[in-house]
This record gives sequence, C-alpha cells and structure tokens, in this order.
Amino acid sequence: MIEKTISHYIVTEELGRGGMGVVYRAEDTRLKRTVALKFLPPHALSSPEERDRFTREAQAAASLSHPAIATVFEIDERDGQRFIAMEYIDGKSLKQKLEAGPMKIPEALDVAAQIAEGLRAAHEHGVIHRDMKSANVMVTEKGQVKIMDFGLAKLKGVSLLTKQGTTLGTVSYMSPEQARGEKVDPRTDIWSLGVILYEMVTGRLPFEGDFEQSILYAIMNSDPEPATGVRANVPVELDRILTKMLAKDPADRYQNVQEIPVDLRAVKSGLRSGSSGTTRVSIPAARVAAPTRPTQSSLLPWVVAALMAVVAVLAVWAPWRSPRAQAGETRFSMAVPSGELLNIVAYRAVAISPDGRRVVYRASSGLYLRDMENPEPRMVPGTEHASSPFFSPDGRWLAFFAEGKLKKVALSGGAPVTLAEAPDNRGGTWSRDGTIVFSASTTEGLSRVSESGGPVEALTVRDTSRMERTHRWPSIFPDGKAVAYTVGSMDSPDYYDDATIEVLNVESGERKTVVQGASTAHFALPGYLLYSRAGVLFAVEFDAGSLEVRSAPVPVLEGVIGDPTSGAMNYAVSEDGVLAYIPGDVEGGERSLVLLDMEGNATPYPAPPGGYAEPRMSRDGNRICLVIGAGKDYDIWVYDILRGTLSRLTFGGTNRTPNWSPDGKYIAYWSNEGVAVNSIYRKAADGSGAAEKLYGGPDRTYIDAWSRDGSVMVLDQVSGQGQASNIAVLTLTGEPSMTTFLATDFDEWQSSLSPDGRWLAYISNESGNYQVYVVPFPARGGKWQISTAGGFEPHWAPDGSKLYYQNAGQMMVVDVETRPSFSASQPRVLFNGYHPLLMDSGMSYDITPDGRHILTTRSSREELLQNVNIVVNWVGSLEQLFTGRD
Repeated sequence: MIEKTISHYIVTEELGRGGMGVVYRAEDTRLKRTVALKFLPPHALSSPEERDRFTREAQAAASLSHPAIATVFEIDERDGQRFIAMEYIDGKSLKQKLEAGPMKIPEALDVAAQIAEGLRAAHEHGVIHRDMKSANVMVTEKGQVKIMDFGLAKLKGVSLLTKQGTTLGTVSYMSPEQARGEKVDPRTDIWSLGVILYEMVTGRLPFEGDFEQSILYAIMNSDPEPATGVRANVPVELDRILTKMLAKDPADRYQNVQEIPVDLRAVKSGLRSGSSGTTRVSIPAARVAAPTRPTQSSLLPWVVAALMAVVAVLAVWAPWRSPRAQAGETRFSMAVPSGELLNIVAYRAVAISPDGRRVVYRASSGLYLRDMENPEPRMVPGTEHASSPFFSPDGRWLAFFAEGKLKKVALSGGAPVTLAEAPDNRGGTWSRDGTIVFSASTTEGLSRVSESGGPVEALTVRDTSRMERTHRWPSIFPDGKAVAYTVGSMDSPDYYDDATIEVLNVESGERKTVVQGASTAHFALPGYLLYSRAGVLFAVEFDAGSLEVRSAPVPVLEGVIGDPTSGAMNYAVSEDGVLAYIPGDVEGGERSLVLLDMEGNATPYPAPPGGYAEPRMSRDGNRICLVIGAGKDYDIWVYDILRGTLSRLTFGGTNRTPNWSPDGKYIAYWSNEGVAVNSIYRKAADGSGAAEKLYGGPDRTYIDAWSRDGSVMVLDQVSGQGQASNIAVLTLTGEPSMTTFLATDFDEWQSSLSPDGRWLAYISNESGNYQVYVVPFPARGGKWQISTAGGFEPHWAPDGSKLYYQNAGQMMVVDVETRPSFSASQPRVLFNGYHPLLMDSGMSYDITPDGRHILTTRSSREELLQNVNIVVNWVGSLEQLFTGRD
C-alpha cells in the first residue's frame, strides 16, 4: 500500500491498525495537504444495507465542525475497499500517552473537558460516537484534543451497526446498556468518557478482566474502586463526578454532556489551593449522584472519602451556626448598609485597626467604618471611590488611595490630606515610626513616605532580569524592621498563583523569597506568616528575627474572596488576634454574562456561570467572543446567543483579548507561547482550520481594536522590562507590519477606535492620574481630555456620537461631535454600581451594535458581597492548630 496512489491520495506510511481497519498517512495531491486514510475491512460492510448505513453515518460525521473533532473530508471506494479521508493529527493517542502512567490531574481534567465539548457538538447534530476510548482520542503537542472515528458513529434512531474483531480494550469502555445490546443514546458516550477520565487519573481502567465476559460482568455488576483510593491527592469532588458518569442506570448519569466541563472546571479551580483534594468545590448538589450499589471491596474507600468531604464542609460552615466555634473564639458577621455591595475589584477592600476595635470596608459608594461596639456603620467623609484602606498604628487615622493619590483622614473628623502620588495603587502599610510603605502603581517597586508627607523614596527596585513587574500588597512587621510583600512578574503580571512572597529587611535592604505561588502576606503575632493562595488562607511559623519559615504551610481558612487579576485577597488581622475577612470564592471564578441597559439594569444570558472575561460582541449582535479561565490558563470561546451554546476556539496556554473581524468570520487574539514569545493570531470564528499567525515578538501585545475596514489593529504593547504601555498599530494590508503610534514616558493604553476610523480614545497617566483622551487617527494632530475626575476603558457608541468610560464604580458618558472639528460635552454619570472584573488588559465591557446596551460580566454570587466576617481570638485558635499538629 505504501507509495500507492488511491484516488488523488498518495499513501506514504502506515499509522496504525485495529479491529475496524488500517490507517495510513497520505498526501492529498489536489489540495496539497497531509491527510489520514482509514480503510475499513471487508467484513465490516458485508451487505448493501450496511454500506448504505455507513455512508449515512459518515455523511453525518462529515457535517461536524468542532475544534475537538477530527474533520472528515470525504468517503470513497477504490478496488472494492471503502475508506475515509480525514484530518491528519500530529500527536499521540491518549492510549499511547497513558503508557507512561497516569496524567497530571489538571491535564486530565482539561483533556476530559475538551472531549466533552466535542461530544456536545456531535450530540447536538444527532450523532453518537458509540466507540469512545483512549485509542480514539488524539492529543497534539499543544494539548489540543481530537476525537477520531466519528465516521463509525450511530445516528439517533438507526439500529446498531454490528462490529466484528472487537478487542478487550474496546469492551472495557462499553456502557452497561451497550453491553446488553440495548438501544443507546448520548448517555452511553458519557459513560465511556467517565472510563477515559478514570483511566487518565489512575493509570488503569475501572473495569478489568482476563477475558471479554469477565469485563462485561464487571461493567454490569461491580463498581470501580474510587480514584481517591487508587491515587493520592485526587480531589474528593472528582470521585463524585466519576460516580455520576459511571452510574449503571443511564437515568442516574449526567443527562447532558455539556454539564460535565462546568464541574471539571470547578474541580480544577479547587486544585489551585494545593489542598490535596479536600478543598470544598462548588459543584451543584443536584448534579451529583450517590454511589450506586457499592461492593464490599470498594465500600471502605468510599466511606473514607465521604467522611473527608463531610469534615471539609463542616470545618468551613459549622462554626457559623453558633456564636462560638472553639473555646475563646467568637464569630459574627457585619452586614453592609442596604443598597451597598462590597467592592472587591482590583484592590483590597477590608482593614482592621491594630487594637481590633474598628473595621473599615470598601463598598460601592466609598469606605465605611464600623466600631465593634456600634452596629451602625458610617461612611468616612472624603473617601468616595477610595480603595485599599489601612490604619495608622494608633488607630486614629485611616490611609487610603483615591484620585491617583495616597491620602489619610482623621477618623475623628476633618478633610483628607494628600501624601503622595499613586496612579494605580497596590496597597500600603503604616509603621510605628511614622513611615508609610506603599505600592504606587502596577509597574513599580515599593516606595515610602512620611506620615506627614514630603519626599517619596524608593524602597525596592524591580529586578528586570527576573522579569519582575510589580511589588505590591506590603505589610510592615510590628517592629518596623521588615516588610512582607508580593512580587509579580511580566510572565504572569497580576495573578496570585504565580506570584511570590518576599520579605525585605528595611535596614539592610536584603530581599528574601519565603513563599512561592501566593499573594497578600501578613505577619501575625506571636510568629506566623499568613498568605493567600486561590482563596485559601495559609499560615507558616515564621522567625521575625532571621526572616525564615520554620514550618510547613497549613491551610487555616477557606473561602476568602479576592481579585485574581491583582492578587488582592480580602482579609486583615489585628495585633491582638482579631480576623476580619470577606467570605466567598475567588472573584472571577464564577461570573455570568449580562446585558446592562443604560440605567444599569442587568439581564443575564442563559450561559452557565464560568470564569468569563474580556467579552466582545459580533457586529450582527448574534455572537460573543470572550476568554474563559484563570491564572495563566485562558482560552478563547464563542457564545452563540441564538442557540445558547458555548464553543471553544483555542486549546491550552494563555490566549487573551479576542476581537471580531469586521465581517464576523474571524477572531483575532493574543497568545503567550512562552517567555518573551508573544504572538497575534487570526482564526476562523467557527473553529475550522488552523490559526494564522499575524505577528510575533518579545513584547506583550494585547489587541484593543480592529478597524471596521479590516486594515489595521490597534494594540497595547508592553515590553518584557516592565516599561510604560505604548499604543501600536498592526497594518494588515499586504504583509502584516507593526508601527508605534503613541509612546511616551507614561502609560498609554486601553484604546478604542471610532467607527469611522478617524479618532482614537485611550487612557494615560501623564497628569498623575489616569484620564481619558482622544487624538486624531492615523495622523496625530491635537489632543482632547475627555474625563475630568479619572477614567478607564473608553468605548465609542456604534454611531460615534458618544464616548463611554468607567471610573470608580460609575459608568460615564460624553456626547461627541467630530465635524467640522472635534468637541465633547461635560462627562455625566450614566449609572452607579458598575463592578467589572478588571483584567490587566483593561477590557471588561463592550457596547452592543444597537448602542442600547452594555455587554459585561458580573459576579454570579453578589450575595456574598454583603457581609464582612469577624473572628475574635482567631490567632489563639491558630496557635492551637500548630500545637495540635506537633
């Protein structure tokens, strides 16, 4: 067969063979592409009826178009042999990958989610695979899944196509109803996916035997050993998902495969806490089936797993059912005023006085002060739109950031006092010697200034050789001799999971890394370093003299809400051991797609909650491109509004800032392919074909806009040395070329191109505070300041008559005239209460094509943003925890 020409294909090598045929690699001489040819054995299609049925099924498979499904190009027959021409996949089958042992759990979850998405697309077209197994799933080097052999699938309502040459491997993936020869539906593919997921996680099949009948008996009568009993550190929730996928009765399984990726992502999110699988993950109880008919041999692991889950849940929630959780420890909640929500976006939102008697929190309107003895909170005057509050050592003053400045205000009354410039803060801390240490922006080291004001001195300098971008969230030790802070890198600018905790010796200037993969550290007396990782608060014993960690980390509190884009985790501890924190999941993990009218009223889309960000609507108003993920794992997805479906466009890595082409046929996006390798790609919006690389270079280059004539993209560019943001233009006519449009010593970014392509709106901090500006485009010739009290993320109305922007919880608008010359009205408030998920791209909303709504994302659990939890004598309980462990 090698070197033989079949139709217009030249066969070059054999790729593999099995019970349903032989697969060859071949060259398509017509379209000049590499394909895979699968020749079916004669016995598989021995009658005209079987050949006709196969043709119908292959035609149905060829109609499937999804990134996770190998494309079928054609079916043909030569010399009495039927063959399928399909997409050639450069990768390995899952079966080959698993020969090296079980996969890493996050990788297994991602592969299973991709398979589920491919099956969803097939099921929606009435196609059931019916032969899902690890040998039929290919995985490319980049981790993209391709499901094979849909050409042998079964259409709904068509009788089963009998296969010969069945192997033990195939039998191991059969559902009970399939094994009994009954009519099957999409739930049989869900069973097989459960077998594959179990195999990826444990490295072995759930149902095994020495011969076919013993395997079939196990499938119909036995339950597999829980994955938690086979492999250490498997999340308990994953066992529950597997139990539901492998339920004997199809009615007890997942009823729709599209439910599975949501639950798998929840487990993956829980893994980020590093809690060895016992972290509580928010999977709806209605989706989880109880174990079915446990056998005696498998009962004990299930009991242990169940007890672990119960203990984990009780540890989190039981204390709130009574006023005292432990001896000497008291817990209660503070509710925010009616009509307010806690504002946790980007910055820290809670602080506690050193004596533990006062709490300040950041709400929609400003900072509220609450005395422990007084149940009535009061707004601190002059703190409208303020963020990142912290107390003076004597508790009489409150420092905060507002209007691009570091300020302080006496809690006894009086106007705020400005201390220093801070264009885009990342927190501060107040030392007993009267020094304030603070982070002025996202691209600087730490600074210090006297509590009375005066000159600002650099305290730390970013190490650009280590790709450091920012030093943030400082916390001074009680003796004032050391500062703990978070270091973020250009490779992962603002995410908590890849940041590090460092401690600075203030006197010597020595820096020491003490924790990897964490954020927002705080030293608590008598000797603990606290820090957050993915919403879980950890503690280590810490020597404040030598600045050394003295113990292994211990998770001490789950469910601390924060902002993953800045690493700001919302907890505070007083010197006498009182803990204040905002409960909930890490913000950004569960968000909904919503439409806001021009009064701020929200209408949610029916898409299930997820890690949505950076939404953009197509010009026909029927589709939304967006990113889903967290940390460094972001992929581009497309939400079909009319059909209510989500389809994945990219697979693995960091893919951000999607933008529609003017005709809606393509989506362009930025992709981080490794350190100092940043690229812009264009890919068909329906997922067909390979992505086309338009630009590659060392600089992080986000896409802000794509002109309506399709000729240029406007980009936000930052170098690997953490320099200021610049605005660049990628010209697409002819060979793509990059030019700088606007570059100064300040940040220029978050740009938006007017519909007629003649004006560019953007933000800059040249005045010391971020403001919105407009300049002519593409030839600059003048500049107009639009905002007056700060502004972010400008967007033009579709007809160019208005310019929108957001600032400090307010959506703003100005009326614009561009002919005969440019002019803009005074800004006015469109509505209050805009709480976006602020990514480092600054892309949080879009204006719909009809100009009547705002497309954005919103926390799916806003009820969590109404309370601050207080734990009195919490450090005392922490000491008991470490003593008990020893």
